[in-house]
Amino acid sequence: MAEGSLLEAQADFALQLLRASAPNAEKSLILSPVSISIALAMCHAGAGNETALQIAKAIASGSASNEDIRKHFSSLMAELNAPNKTYALDSANRIYVNNKFELLDTYKQILTESFEGKFENIDFSKAPEAAQKINAFVEKATRDKIRNLISPNMIDSLTRVILVNAIYFKGNWADKFNKERTEEKPFHLSENNERQIQMMKMTADFPYYENEDFQVLGLPYQGEEIYMYIVLPTKRFGLSEVLKNLTGKTLIGFVQHRRKSEVFVELPRFKLETSLSLGDTLKKLGIVEAFKDSADFSGMTGSKDLYISEVVHKAFIEVNEEGTEAAAATGVGVVRPEDAPPIFIADHPFLYLLVSNSGHIVFTGIFRSM
Repeated sequence: MAEGSLLEAQADFALQLLRASAPNAEKSLILSPVSISIALAMCHAGAGNETALQIAKAIASGSASNEDIRKHFSSLMAELNAPNKTYALDSANRIYVNNKFELLDTYKQILTESFEGKFENIDFSKAPEAAQKINAFVEKATRDKIRNLISPNMIDSLTRVILVNAIYFKGNWADKFNKERTEEKPFHLSENNERQIQMMKMTADFPYYENEDFQVLGLPYQGEEIYMYIVLPTKRFGLSEVLKNLTGKTLIGFVQHRRKSEVFVELPRFKLETSLSLGDTLKKLGIVEAFKDSADFSGMTGSKDLYISEVVHKAFIEVNEEGTEAAAATGVGVVRPEDAPPIFIADHPFLYLLVSNSGHIVFTGIFRSM
């Protein structure tokens, strides 16, 4: 399977996660598809039969071989944790396994060599201690941005596996917003419902695209290796329709075929955090067998007595005039004068993505005001 096809599959997975995780039309959302995918790929490496097929279908459209999946995520981990970047981006992934189970040496080798992943046996019968240990790992991996990911009441003596994914990003804009131009303006949340929020302003050259349904703006971070892409619906309250019709291929197309234009931009300054229990969401996306007693994770332990009890994910993002800090634990036909720059005013709900030049969607979310 070509790498481009796997990137498109991953972009589709990101969109599916958003659609399944954002049923509330008045809530903003942030999550890391990359982090969730890596954790699931580590499980896939130890899965067999229908369990493996369902995970592969969700994260790789089902058409990638086991070797393709491992190569893809091995390359991704190397990219995320590469040294000497102009921004901070680190990913850490861990599988906590009930200490009554012994992992196979072959599985440990796969995690170590292909995923930079780590695993740890833990006594889930001591819930407070287990939660504290997992939370300490997450806090360290996310520079203290994600706290209390796991609560003791999520753990009991029957808990067999908890997947934890942690990722951290901090980058300054290549062109910073002038704080003196930031001002309070109305954000249109829904019909007859608006809130005053802080809007940043700038006119500069950015990757830009528009069609009759939406505008797409790319904001580069220093080094221009990672961009924040914002998909702004033409219709003020058309986000659900846009999200429904977007495809991974379209999203990757924005990244690979961008053209710069001078654009007048107004963008909210915001900070938000999202906590998700992804078990039900992943089941909606077809990963069902992994959560059953009949799950096949024999590649982990050599027997079929292991299943996933929960997948938890917590993400944080802050966007301001300087840049963006984010952490996670799993175009429009604007009427304008011919010589004037396009106008991109994000004063109604929009989709945003932090994307590397290679096409990996590191973070994505929906902004519907604070």
